[in-house]
Amino acid sequence: MKLLLQSLFITIVLAFSANAATLLVEKDIVDGSDSAVLIRYTGSWLIAYENKGFDEADIPTAESKVVNEQFAPSQKIQGKITRFVYLAPVGRSVLEVHSNYTDALEKSGFQKQFSCEKILCRLGGASVIVPYIAASRTFKQVDRFGSRSSIGFGFLNYHDTDGIRFSIYRKTVGSQDTYVTIMSHPYSGVGQDETQLFNRTGTFIEIIEPKAMQTGMVDILDAAKMQQTLRATGHVSLYGIYFDLDKADVKPESKPALDQMAEMLTKNPALKLYVVGHTDSQGQIAHNADLSRRRAASIMAALVTTYKIGPSRLQSVGLASYAPVASNSSEEGRQKNRRVELVEQ
Repeated sequence: MKLLLQSLFITIVLAFSANAATLLVEKDIVDGSDSAVLIRYTGSWLIAYENKGFDEADIPTAESKVVNEQFAPSQKIQGKITRFVYLAPVGRSVLEVHSNYTDALEKSGFQKQFSCEKILCRLGGASVIVPYIAASRTFKQVDRFGSRSSIGFGFLNYHDTDGIRFSIYRKTVGSQDTYVTIMSHPYSGVGQDETQLFNRTGTFIEIIEPKAMQTGMVDILDAAKMQQTLRATGHVSLYGIYFDLDKADVKPESKPALDQMAEMLTKNPALKLYVVGHTDSQGQIAHNADLSRRRAASIMAALVTTYKIGPSRLQSVGLASYAPVASNSSEEGRQKNRRVELVEQ
């Protein structure tokens, strides 16, 4: 009798644990929602989500290869960008799920621009998925499933090229284009407690909708204004330094702001500064801390190398989202938080 009760207890605990793990997956991520452009496959769960009011994304062309985790050549598209990772119900094949999405797009007037499947999705030897993996680190996603955290990232990272179906569609209304990327494949994680996910079809969707960039948001401070603000407050925020998504290399468009920074430092040879990088709160904090640090280091390197500012006068620091100047709950607030600050030493 005692053994029977123990066995029953263990069975109940295991059943409860398995059910709890399932609930983590079979529930949409908080703050995530479908796009009006393309709704989910019936019965799917939204496990990762990202919404950028205005940004730039690379999409492959028929000539593209994957080089250094990027499409080359690629087509750069700007606009409102929304990204989703859905997990389909048990028993639904990649072909079935992917075809339902593409059929829905074609019925609403979208035309196929690019597609591949299985081994043909190796573009120059690397999978078509690879350029999307880095971007997925910034997704809002289900926190944990069994031993696996960041399951949305895990879906892209643990992929089987032989199971991939990938399509890009475009719809033109007037002079404006909307792009939809759809990539489906079976999840192929490695943890024993992820068996409920094995071979379930997941779908990554990226929707780029036309939207004009809001202008007039950045005022390039001249050297005199920078110096005046530093004297008054001990720090000055700059918004004229530009980087590609999830990259740390300073873009050429940053030259006007760098010119003014260098001029201020040249005219004030005793001035020493911290160059501080900041991000918004989207994505993993550890990743953002590293990204903000590398971006600050790139700015410092540009000032030292190009403008011959003494390296002993500068120190780079990355603070991720630890020091916001606005709420991260809106795109406008996040835009203000993505900045570089000069701070007096």
